[in-house]
Amino acid sequence: MELFLFRSALGLCGIGVVASLLLSWPVFRWQSPRPHLPRRYLLAAVGLAILGELVSLTIHTPHTLAHGFSLGYLLGTIGALGGLWALYQTAVEEPSIPTSGAAVGATASTIPYFIALGVMAVPSLWMRNSLPDVHFGVAIGWFVSTFLTALGTEKGGAVGQRLWLQQIAGLGFVLALLLLAVAGEYRSPSRFGASSIPVHWSAIGFALADATLCLLFVASLPFAGLGKLADRLRWLKELPAQAEATRLLRAMVGAVLLMGACRLLSAKEMDHPPFTILSAIGSFGTILVWWLLETGKLRSQNGAWAWAWQTGALSALLVLVGYMAAYQLLAGFGIGVMLMGSWLVIAVRIASTSVAEYPLRAKTLGQMLLIGLFAVQLGLYRLFLIRYSADLWHRDLADHYALFGFLVGVLAPPLVQGYLLSWTDFDRTKTLPLYHLFLTGLLTLLIPGLVLLIYGSKCAESLFFGLALTSLLPLFQPDDQQNGVYPTLYGLLPTLFSIATMLALLQWSQTVLPVANFAREEKIRIVLIAVGFLILATFAGKMGGYVDRRRQAKAATRS
Repeated sequence: MELFLFRSALGLCGIGVVASLLLSWPVFRWQSPRPHLPRRYLLAAVGLAILGELVSLTIHTPHTLAHGFSLGYLLGTIGALGGLWALYQTAVEEPSIPTSGAAVGATASTIPYFIALGVMAVPSLWMRNSLPDVHFGVAIGWFVSTFLTALGTEKGGAVGQRLWLQQIAGLGFVLALLLLAVAGEYRSPSRFGASSIPVHWSAIGFALADATLCLLFVASLPFAGLGKLADRLRWLKELPAQAEATRLLRAMVGAVLLMGACRLLSAKEMDHPPFTILSAIGSFGTILVWWLLETGKLRSQNGAWAWAWQTGALSALLVLVGYMAAYQLLAGFGIGVMLMGSWLVIAVRIASTSVAEYPLRAKTLGQMLLIGLFAVQLGLYRLFLIRYSADLWHRDLADHYALFGFLVGVLAPPLVQGYLLSWTDFDRTKTLPLYHLFLTGLLTLLIPGLVLLIYGSKCAESLFFGLALTSLLPLFQPDDQQNGVYPTLYGLLPTLFSIATMLALLQWSQTVLPVANFAREEKIRIVLIAVGFLILATFAGKMGGYVDRRRQAKAATRS
């Protein structure tokens, strides 16, 4: 039964990708300009994956945990770039807003989700000796490739904004799958269906993800009757347009059907876990967040600007309530079930929103994605407790350590964002050089590494909460700071840096924590070497940029 569930996920990946490509093939052949994507970003993403695999083969023996991570990283890179190709081919202008609530090429927007399902199922089938490192490798590889290609994507225009948001939404689904896969492996197996052999909970999680993606695919299909039905329902007319009301109706129908699928899965499990309740909390809670954000936007446009801040804070509180309700259920696996329901609603809205609507929807779409990523970050914190329970259980945690870790978590992502954007001389339209992105990645890894090196696991838990809080800060930006590309690009950068730090803590805390037992003199020497290297590399980059600008100025003078 367990192998059947894993193979079903892999098979559904292939069927979903082929079906989406066939339905979206007419859009692929449109003679419409696509967003510009510099090739060096693609080459950098591929090069990092290949280089990591070659280094791993040289240093480590195959089928070990370290080599499993590099293989997972390679799989994640392939999956992210494959999903990007599908999104890029359908990133075209649309003549008008579709009243059916489904954008042109909406089915192609589901391809990254199907690919993520297949990529995550491969390690569970053929790399079980390397779990969970290979799953973390998939997530980190997907994140790095998404980050690089998203920064290289055209930043202006509705087409570029939509492509950027779709990439980040796919990343959020990968992280939700990561929680189901890893938490399910740590939980004791249980009987499922008619099989007498216990089944890992990760296999049950993949069955739940199968149902979620099937409903997402159906919700992305164009149904002309939904527009007429939404027009007749007066209580849906409070939303700004018929297309938005139709999308809300799609999400509500999908949430109800997902509850039915969860009920069937729960009935097959011996202990009858509360999958239905958890999926209802995730899906209908996200629908309520959707309504709150749209209401706050409308009232802020009418002069009541404080409503936007109030609805943003209330949305975050709703996520916290749902998180606490699912925290103890199924030893963390319940949070993954809740995230599946939540991400179904988010994916339906983002996939079916047309390019023509983005000038109206960009702000609330970005805010809704921020709320969803905030929920994912809380799930990553629970996953950290699951993986490192032996290292954290008997710790001596004082209040000042918790406060210090929390403050570092809040301040680190804006610091890294400022460091990255300082290379562009505050010109957000410029493309960032790869060397500067490399230094930013080092700084992202350096901050949590130094915290663990100096204080061990004492600050780790509070560091997660500070990082999660940072992702909510863009919700409280003044309206004049959320125009143009800000909400869809730079408003999400602190959240992405927070996720990067969390993934680093999840994967490499086992490597850094033993170093925390070194003598004080050794720690000081390591800190000085790391910080000194970063300063010298930054200075070299600044000097290189200065020399390059002087050379370009001389060439322009001669011409």
